[in-house]
Amino acid sequence: MKDTFKQIVLFDFDGTLGYMSPSHKTLYQQAIEEFDINLEKNAIQNMPIKNAWLKWTTDQGIEHLSESQSSSKYKKLRKDIHAERLKKIGIFNFIDDISERIYELESNQKFYYLYDDVIDALKYLKSKNIKMGIVSNHLWNLDKIVNSLKIANFFDIILSSAQAGYRKPHPSIYKLAIEKIQMSADTALFIGNDFEDDYDGPKKIGIDAILINRNSENKIKNSINSLKEIHTVVLNHQT
Repeated sequence: MKDTFKQIVLFDFDGTLGYMSPSHKTLYQQAIEEFDINLEKNAIQNMPIKNAWLKWTTDQGIEHLSESQSSSKYKKLRKDIHAERLKKIGIFNFIDDISERIYELESNQKFYYLYDDVIDALKYLKSKNIKMGIVSNHLWNLDKIVNSLKIANFFDIILSSAQAGYRKPHPSIYKLAIEKIQMSADTALFIGNDFEDDYDGPKKIGIDAILINRNSENKIKNSINSLKEIHTVVLNHQT
């Protein structure tokens, strides 16, 4: 009997396909220091991250449809997020300027890199005629970041939360991805590094999922340590 592979593989980006270096918190530190502001030791490391999204949180998850109507509107949202985080660590002076600078730094394509196992994995999936997409809680210019890494041609869709108007694990972002790629949920496999966003969330709407544990975190039975295992993943997740 001929094997029938999943017809779509959807990837998370950060921690799955690529990473930012310096880290996001390091960019916060850089922006703050550019304005000659001294912080208490470990202030950045202890900075609350997810709390800044409370204003946009609904029963189903985070959604910001009106702010995702244009890049300028989303930039304002993003700066509001940065400002809220800065206030939590006691920064109130130059807050708009620092937020602007953080936005500039995090949007800079030169700070993004691919993991070594990505290209071969994508080539393998392409050889099997499997459609691919990226669904990520990311910035407006995710498509440009992916293009700068020279992998954009592998993907049928590149969907960032910034443009979708929803953040994972909101069910609507996965549904939007499936709609855009014009397939059904049961033909898809999601691969990512966050249990809630990339495993539990997709499964709740009928998308099969597997977790990648590059840093040995969130270890569960249905997980891999590297995309070098993509051959086994495809064989074990057939329709």
